[in-house]
Amino acid sequence: TVGVLCVNPTHQNKGIAQALVQKCENVAAEVWSEQFIFVDVEPKNENALSLFRKCGFHCLLDEMGGAQIRNATVSRRRVAESVPHFLLSKRLARTMSTEIIPDATA
Repeated sequence: TVGVLCVNPTHQNKGIAQALVQKCENVAAEVWSEQFIFVDVEPKNENALSLFRKCGFHCLLDEMGGAQIRNATVSRRRVAESVPHFLLSKRLARTMSTEIIPDATA
């Protein structure tokens, strides 16, 4: 699951967030061998929803076909509260590493 992702407002709309998401995807796929990656997004955070949709994430659906929502604990101004979030996911494509690993038997 992607944790908190923030970009300073003076540097937004420059592809930084997309690059950070891509790095998270690469680590999840290549280091941890995960097939999926997930993120929780507050329904009112339209900028984050837009970012993750551009990156290929989709809302998981509940049994009724609506967006799956789960509560997540957030801390604002040092006060923790439980807030509903959409759960988004993306299937990760495995890439073959081009790194050459020496043969230990040689």
